[in-house]
Amino acid sequence: MQTSHRRITPRMGHLVTAIFLVISLKYPHKFYTNKSAIIVFAGMFLFLGLSVFDANFRLIVTKPDNVPIVGLIFLLIEPYNKNRT
Repeated sequence: MQTSHRRITPRMGHLVTAIFLVISLKYPHKFYTNKSAIIVFAGMFLFLGLSVFDANFRLIVTKPDNVPIVGLIFLLIEPYNKNRT
């Protein structure tokens, strides 16, 4: 666990995110498709589902003031479902 923490720093995460943002804005026809939305949402829910097994994460997410915030994540699916019909 300690070695992975050293390899992935917040600075590296911000850099990778910025690079993906620039590329996605340069080539929007490749990044903003139904297929990419399915991949992103599947990744988000997989991460959320696997994170629930961590006791500390579960303790934070299930606090009463954080439950609506977690619920907002699920509301992100609604616009995607409306566009598919």
